[in-house]
Amino acid sequence: MKNLNLIYNKFLETKKICIDSRKDCQNSIFFAIQGDNFNGNKYASEAIKKGAVLAIIDDKKYIKNKKYVLVKNSLKCLQQLAKLHKKKSNFKVIAITGTNGKTTTKEIIYNILKSKFQVSATKGNLNNHIGVPLTILSAINTKQKFLIVEMGANHKNEIKKLCEIADPEYGIITNIGKAHLKGFKSEKNILIAKKELYDYIKKIKGRIFINKSDIKLNKISKNINKIYYNSENIILNKITNNPFLTIELIINNNIHKIKTKFIGEYNVNNILAGICVGDFFNINMKKILKSITEYKPKINRSQLIKTSKKNTIILDAYNANPTSMHASIHSFNKIKTRKGKIVIIGDMMELGDATKKEHFNVIEKAEKMNLENIILCGEIFSNLNKKLHSFKRKDDLESFLKKNEMKNKMILIKGSRKMKLEDLTKLL
Repeated sequence: MKNLNLIYNKFLETKKICIDSRKDCQNSIFFAIQGDNFNGNKYASEAIKKGAVLAIIDDKKYIKNKKYVLVKNSLKCLQQLAKLHKKKSNFKVIAITGTNGKTTTKEIIYNILKSKFQVSATKGNLNNHIGVPLTILSAINTKQKFLIVEMGANHKNEIKKLCEIADPEYGIITNIGKAHLKGFKSEKNILIAKKELYDYIKKIKGRIFINKSDIKLNKISKNINKIYYNSENIILNKITNNPFLTIELIINNNIHKIKTKFIGEYNVNNILAGICVGDFFNINMKKILKSITEYKPKINRSQLIKTSKKNTIILDAYNANPTSMHASIHSFNKIKTRKGKIVIIGDMMELGDATKKEHFNVIEKAEKMNLENIILCGEIFSNLNKKLHSFKRKDDLESFLKKNEMKNKMILIKGSRKMKLEDLTKLL
C-alpha cells in the first residue's frame, strides 16, 4: 500500500493510534474509519486540531494540508499497519477464540504470563476487525515477549482475516457452542469458523493449547502441534462450588488445591488452559497458582455482590448465549446455600431463526431446577411464558422489584449486554 512505510515510520515516533476524535488525539495518528452510520473523514480536522500528527483519510475532499494522508481504505490501512508492526516486532501472539470463555481465559493467561514476562493483551472486548489491529498497535514495548489477542466472529472467514493480521504463533479455542446463530445459522458453521484459527496455526507450523476432553476440538485439530490440558500432566481431581470454585488438581503427579474467586464450574476449563500455558512457558507452578487465586473476575462476569438487604448476587450480565445460559443456570443450581435461590434472566441476541426455540429451552431448563423463583426480562422471554414473572421491559421489572422487596436471597442475574441487567443490582 502506498504511504504505508511513511505512516509506519511516523507511528514508531508517536506510538499512538486514535480512531475517535472525541478522545485524546494528542501526538497520535488518526484513522478516519467509516461504518454504516458514521464517516470518520468528517472528524479528521477535529483530530488534527486536538494534536494528531497525521490524519489517515479515504475521501480526498477532506484533504487540507500535508498532515492529511489519502489512502484507498482507512480501515484496510489500519489493518495493514498492524500486520507490518507484528512482522517487525519480536513478540509472539497467542490468539484466543471460542463460543464462551474467551475474555476470562485471556485474563487468566495474561495474569499468569506477566508474573515472568513483559506481556500485554486485548483491552476489554476489542476482538473484531478494528479491535485486533488496535491491540497489535498498542504493543509498543520493545522488550515485550507475548501479546494475547482475543478474536471474536459472527460470520465465516472473520477469524481467518484476523489471523492474517495478527499472525499468531499459538492458538486456543475455548469451546464450541451456540452463539451468533443469526450469522452462523448452525453450530456446525460455528465449528467451521472457529477452526480457521487451527487452520492458520497448522499452516505456519505453530502450536495450539487444547482441551483433551473436548471431542469437537480434537476432531478438527489433526496434524497440528498440540499442548494438552485436561490430560495426564494436568488432571482435574475435585471441584467444589460454594459459591467460589475450589479446585483440586493433580499437576505433574503433585496434588494442588486452589481456592479461586471464580463462580461457576464452567470456568474450570478456562483455569486449566491458563495453567497449561504457564507451565509450557516454564513459569514456576507456585507463581501460576498464585496468579489464579489472586485474580478477581470483573466487568459483570460472574461477579459476587453482597447487598445491604443480605442478598448475594451472582452478576453475569456481560453477555449471554444458549450455551452460557444453560451452564450458568446449571452451576447456580449446584451451589449449596440456605438462602432461597432466584434467577433473573434476560433475552439473548443474534439467534436468528433459533430465537424462540433457544429461549424456550432455557425456560424449560430453569423450571427443572430447585429454584424459589424465575423472573424473565425482555420481549422474547416474556412472550413465551405467562405463568412466570415476565416483563417485556427492564423498567417494568425495576418497578416490580421496588414494590416486591427481596431479602436474604441468592440471585443469579444473566442476560445479553443489550439488556443491561446490571442496573437491577441497585434494587436488590
